[in-house]
Amino acid sequence: MNKLFTAAAVSSLALSIGCAPPGPYPVKWYVDIDGDGYGDENDLNPVSSVTDPSGANDYSENNDDCDDADPNNFPRNQEDVFDGQDNNCNGVVDEKTYAIGDTGPAGGVIVGEGYYVSDLTYFEAATTDITVEGDFYHRFGCNEQTLGLGGDWHLDAGAGNTQTIVDLCSEAGIAARLADDYVQNGFDDWFLPSRDEALLMRDAVDAGHQLGLMSELYWSSSGGWGCVMADLWQCIPETYFESVEGVCMDLAGSCDREPAFNGWVGRYTSFKIHESGELRVRAVRTFSTL
Repeated sequence: MNKLFTAAAVSSLALSIGCAPPGPYPVKWYVDIDGDGYGDENDLNPVSSVTDPSGANDYSENNDDCDDADPNNFPRNQEDVFDGQDNNCNGVVDEKTYAIGDTGPAGGVIVGEGYYVSDLTYFEAATTDITVEGDFYHRFGCNEQTLGLGGDWHLDAGAGNTQTIVDLCSEAGIAARLADDYVQNGFDDWFLPSRDEALLMRDAVDAGHQLGLMSELYWSSSGGWGCVMADLWQCIPETYFESVEGVCMDLAGSCDREPAFNGWVGRYTSFKIHESGELRVRAVRTFSTL
């Protein structure tokens, strides 16, 4: 008896016996009238083709364009807040954009922006230093614990650093936990900034914006490696340890503007974080309008 097999069945049979089915295979192409690289989300009859069928019209393998008649409107585009259109296809027309020094959604101060995972991300600093019963100075904590924070200085590292510290260090009242627990105007997504994120605050102050920072060292969530120097070029054996960076806000030239490592106190232990006194803490958060 003759049997009919579907293409899917033939492909499945070929794979089961170790033979790859022939290719390449056609894909769906959506019309891209405005030529911005994004196909029309309303194209219900895409062209099935192995190759780009572009001719009189452009085509795209995605159908993410919310307005295929205007090349200025497409996903993740910068929003123009005055044109009455949804430039970034997020469903919101003329949503708020921010400049350095503006008040953010949580009532903090916008101190920086950048693109992370293709989204425009803003950095918002809290308006006050964290206090506990009137005390502005707090321990980093985690003494002689290895947290693996070395090198995580960059923008967008602070949230992950903070979570690492909170997860691995159970002490109450430490800088990272205070930042993680911080709430301002109902927003609870704050964290202890990385070194570069903390430097955004200092740059904002340099540009004339008011954050209420003091000319003192503030904890960051970034780490590094240190050792006891026998001389200018050589470490004493077995004295390497993990350290934590503080950032000097230097509003009046009262402290070194270079990031300061704070960790070499007491008896040195290899690859351990050491507290170095108590510093101020200013929390930050990030948010995206896309």
